[in-house]
Amino acid sequence: MPRENNLAFRLDALAEDVGQRLREERQRQNLSRKELAALAGISHSTIAHVERGDQRPYPDTLRSLAKAMSVPLVAFAPEWEKAEAARPKSGAAHPGVGLRALRKEKGLTLAALAAASGLKISTLSRLERGLHTTRKVASFDAPGISNLNQLGLIHDKLATELGFENAEALTVACAEIDNNLPETEYD
Repeated sequence: MPRENNLAFRLDALAEDVGQRLREERQRQNLSRKELAALAGISHSTIAHVERGDQRPYPDTLRSLAKAMSVPLVAFAPEWEKAEAARPKSGAAHPGVGLRALRKEKGLTLAALAAASGLKISTLSRLERGLHTTRKVASFDAPGISNLNQLGLIHDKLATELGFENAEALTVACAEIDNNLPETEYD
């Protein structure tokens, strides 16, 4: 069951016309797909797939495209404004926010931390973005968690790779991190 503090934008909730909106803005700015791709740091084939409606863009892809064209994200995805407001921005709201900050502070990539801790990159990425994760990594009844709506980390190998004694200590450290940046990039 989804919890109020763990809301995240779902790709299937993205407006069907996002590709059309993207194409119209790109053409309005007289940009080719290759030019836009270079500006946004993504492949031109991704832009083609999105514009044709063959693929829905991930949040970070659409953010990069919007930034490259100097338009607000809501020009392509009006519902994302509400979703972004609901996205966890502190470790007290979701430990993934703090986990990402700690990982970056240690100079680790998602791939490196995932490999070292035995997790999949996608699992770690979802956790850091405040989305769902497996019960092997986090739980609402983790040790040291008193709030029933608070997710706690339970993966000790992840904790030790980041220099913490155990998952409970990592959860506490994550909860202390506040990251109120309006946009984040996930790597």
